[in-house]
Amino acid sequence: MLTISDLAQKHFQRLVAQQGIENLGIHLCAVQAGTPAADCQLEFCEPADLAGDEWSLECEGFVLYVEAASVPFLDGAAID
Repeated sequence: MLTISDLAQKHFQRLVAQQGIENLGIHLCAVQAGTPAADCQLEFCEPADLAGDEWSLECEGFVLYVEAASVPFLDGAAID
């Protein structure tokens, strides 16, 4: 399971609020997962941007969406 600290949630909540877009969330995906060049990508997203199979985590003031294919690579990860 992915965890996101209260401090990180407050930071993301502030960034999302600054955008002034209703129902704006944050999308997380693993890039080049399983390789030495692995990384994560975070970006703002609106509901229309989603594929529909994302894993979602309700946070204070926003939803964090994790790309379905990235979930196994992010299991046990923490955002702080």
